[in-house]
Amino acid sequence: MDLEVASSEQVIEWFEARPEYKELLIEDMRKKLGLHFLKEFKYVFDHTDFLVHPGVGLIPTYILENLVDPTFEVSADSDDFQRCIWQSLWFCIIQKTTFGELSNEVVVLEDYAKYKTEFEIELRIYWSDIEEYLYSWRDREFSNGKAFVPVSEIAGIEIDELEESESVLTSSSPSGLGSYEHSARVVQDGNGRAFVYLSADGDFLMEVASNEEAEKILNEIWG
Repeated sequence: MDLEVASSEQVIEWFEARPEYKELLIEDMRKKLGLHFLKEFKYVFDHTDFLVHPGVGLIPTYILENLVDPTFEVSADSDDFQRCIWQSLWFCIIQKTTFGELSNEVVVLEDYAKYKTEFEIELRIYWSDIEEYLYSWRDREFSNGKAFVPVSEIAGIEIDELEESESVLTSSSPSGLGSYEHSARVVQDGNGRAFVYLSADGDFLMEVASNEEAEKILNEIWG
């Protein structure tokens, strides 16, 4: 957040118009900063600056410098998807991480419920999108007109008897989701037949006619 630091005159004038916030601030500074003997408002300037925010008014910087234990948090992965809300004084601090991009904003306290609901919905959408990305191959016909078939439904094929292809050494996996341990590679049986072998909560095969076809299918699975 790129906000201007308020002058002492601005701060005094702002709080004079909001005496209830002045009392709230002093009590919070006593509690959060251990300033048990802080009694007069003029001494708050020894311990914090104030930022001017167009929506919420003034933001004491000590709040931003001591963010621990969010009031609300939803997270799938701290780098890919995380939403945190801190309720503090007369405002809320919002922190969002989306695929490595971090953003912060400050909103009025009354917006807490709105953002909480919004983030819960976003998390459900995130998981739905991940599910779709990981498993879209299940009901899909690929460019060769074929689909993956469970190994158990293919007569005469035992997964343990298949060998790694000597011609196609590349493999495929879902980008950024290595923790799911889904992968695809090219294998062959004792008769030289080639298959794309997909391991994803089970074993699946697709027979292919050439190395070029195999490589194309590998690129299509999570491409």
